[in-house]
Amino acid sequence: MNRREFLGVAGAAVAFPYIMKFGREAQAQTLRVRRNLSTLRADDPFFAAYGQAIRKLHEADQSRRQSWRGQSLIHADFCAHGRDDFFLWHRHYITFFERICGEAIGDRNFALPYWDWTANNGRLPQPFFDNGPLNVTFWNDPSGYQSDNWSEERINTRGTRAITATRGLRDDPQRGGEFRPEAINGILRLSNFANFQTRLEGSPHDNGHVISGGRTGHMGNGLSPLDPIFWLHHCNVDRLFAQWQAARNRVPAQSRSYNQQFVDASGTPQSVTAAQAVEFTSLGYTYDILAEQQVATRGLSQPESSPLAARPIVEEPRVVGRNETAKPVKINNETEFTVQAAGLVNNIFSTRSFRPESTPGPSPRVAVEESRILARINVTAINADSRYALVNVFINNPDPSPQSTVDSPFYAGSFSFFGAHPGQDVAAGGGGHAGHQGHGAAERTFLVDASNALRQQAREGRLNSEDVKVQVLPIPAEPGAEVNAQFTVTSVELISA
Repeated sequence: MNRREFLGVAGAAVAFPYIMKFGREAQAQTLRVRRNLSTLRADDPFFAAYGQAIRKLHEADQSRRQSWRGQSLIHADFCAHGRDDFFLWHRHYITFFERICGEAIGDRNFALPYWDWTANNGRLPQPFFDNGPLNVTFWNDPSGYQSDNWSEERINTRGTRAITATRGLRDDPQRGGEFRPEAINGILRLSNFANFQTRLEGSPHDNGHVISGGRTGHMGNGLSPLDPIFWLHHCNVDRLFAQWQAARNRVPAQSRSYNQQFVDASGTPQSVTAAQAVEFTSLGYTYDILAEQQVATRGLSQPESSPLAARPIVEEPRVVGRNETAKPVKINNETEFTVQAAGLVNNIFSTRSFRPESTPGPSPRVAVEESRILARINVTAINADSRYALVNVFINNPDPSPQSTVDSPFYAGSFSFFGAHPGQDVAAGGGGHAGHQGHGAAERTFLVDASNALRQQAREGRLNSEDVKVQVLPIPAEPGAEVNAQFTVTSVELISA
């Protein structure tokens, strides 16, 4: 089978054994199906149902954890940003909220849709901006809360958004790069769990928060669940995680427990574990895109040992260059780090391999695509205003500026600091992220994908040496806002993954 034939079939067949398991489980329970928000018609029953649920949760006693405010406080008090269980904590969180909504409106099949950032320029449907319960301005919920898990500072945000019905996540030419289909597909192709989680959390997830919330909105801070779009934003994170799992990528063993952090619809505290969230169908839901794959593969009967049942080779990331000179970075100013990358061109055009799932020991490998070159950027001394910034990263840009666009051949990616709280130190998780424990200088590790920029420059003959200039340039997440962001980049690495 050649590369084109393999790719033509593997998109559906690589998930076949997983889907067969899903099919068996579906016989024992009816799974709620989370749909793509961008495909819903204006008169879809979801909008009215979600609005009704939000009203019911506002009408409840707001001191109870199953209320609208109570659910948002769970996020501030327990959220797992920067930890190796970021995906799994939020998977439980969304699922409990979904069930609470369903109970509130008497519909146990109620399912939240996912906000596909790549569709319709990352815009939200009109009902989220009408004068009704889906609009955050309709409620103007107060924040006014402090949790040591989130920050030593008090959360003071308002019911505002920096995006509109006609200005989505991808409409800004300097800020929408991480929501393009090619960026999301690049993330999905990372087979190492730590790299996958670090990329998805630190870039499109964090960027979505800070771009949506702007300087004052709930989405940009710890009480982001006060905005109804929070849940749809995180459904998309979980949807991408579910797709990654369906492609036979592996989640490492999980040991964390969440003792009474969540509640059910009656307000009864629930104790669950990260391990219980690994297999999402056991939580009673699936995604429309996986259901479509099930239909697409119906009639295929390849056993798990078939070459079609292939999975990525999970190899440890390999550092190909490093710069450990710490430099301060300020808003609207470019800071350059030269990384000497030995064998750069060979690494850029090396191949990434797949092998049969069930074959023990060494087995034939089928090269399916070029490998990824990621820039790993370690950051500390993050000041408070940095949470309102978005950091663009360029490769070998001869004239980088705040006006440089994501369409530039030198653009590699971006990241932001949602969940990176000033004054907090961390125990590094699986992705090398900062957590929420303790106090001191906040530290985080971010990954951006330099692959496409490097390959394009190599093909055009612009790589004259193995010295790669990685350029870090923060801009306000909300255009025109005054943001005094400052932080320190302690090291920059290029890794082959």
